[in-house]
Amino acid sequence: MNRPHRQKTLFFLAYRRLILPAAIVMLFGSCATGSASRHQDTIPGKNPLDATDPITMVVPPMGKNEADSALRFQALADYLEARTGYRYRVRTSHNFLFHWTSVRVASSREIAIDAAHFSDYRLTKLGNRLLAKETGSSSLALITRSTDNTPLHKFAGKPVAVRDIPSLDATRLHAMLPDPARQPRIYPISDYQDGLELLDQDKVAALMLPTSLASDLLEISQGYRILAITEPVAARAITASRDLDPVIFRQVQRALLFAADSSAGRFALEQAGLNQLIAGDASDYDGYRELLASYWGY
Repeated sequence: MNRPHRQKTLFFLAYRRLILPAAIVMLFGSCATGSASRHQDTIPGKNPLDATDPITMVVPPMGKNEADSALRFQALADYLEARTGYRYRVRTSHNFLFHWTSVRVASSREIAIDAAHFSDYRLTKLGNRLLAKETGSSSLALITRSTDNTPLHKFAGKPVAVRDIPSLDATRLHAMLPDPARQPRIYPISDYQDGLELLDQDKVAALMLPTSLASDLLEISQGYRILAITEPVAARAITASRDLDPVIFRQVQRALLFAADSSAGRFALEQAGLNQLIAGDASDYDGYRELLASYWGY
């Protein structure tokens, strides 16, 4: 594939999956708030949480910087505020190492959206309670250039673009190649678009992508191929601090579980990149925390 075509492919993929949602939030975020207010479902009486003290919504790094990551979840925060009557403050981290530090700190007024391994850690180690979970499961694909015929076991020491440790991407890559002598060298990236550009420039040997995103990429370009796909894990979960007031917990949970029933809720889920949310059980995530066992602080 020639260079202009590769650039067009990368731009199209970024626009469809990564850039467009954030741009829509910037343009229409206020509309989402107004729409959500028409579906408000608050419990009458005195709020158990002072209106001046917002609930913190902790989200993982998902963009080029903290502002970009927070922006993706702002519509969900606005939706929850309209449905529950409480204010929400989105908090994220610069990278996954800082996120891992924040995961290990319990808070009394916090809800968290996280991948399976972080969610299980919160549920098991911190005593968080499960508010809702995404439908389905999640897997990752290791992609290379179509002209690269390197077998998986010969990636030892080669640079592979992965969101930095201990993201699910990095932990699944290590699980795929558990032998230290055969493990590739992680090339940390802030987002998948950066990884695609590095792969296109031959600066990395491969890239870890969500399987759905990798499938989309192969549909619009013949310049890449999937080398391997990880075992699926439970999709992301939303948990609440164990000390979060029970009244607030029920209100937030109801708002999340019925989000897909309103235009404002569907908009919020779309901007956050979340599938429909359903009720679940903490046991759905049991064991995934072990993916973090080899990292400092576990």
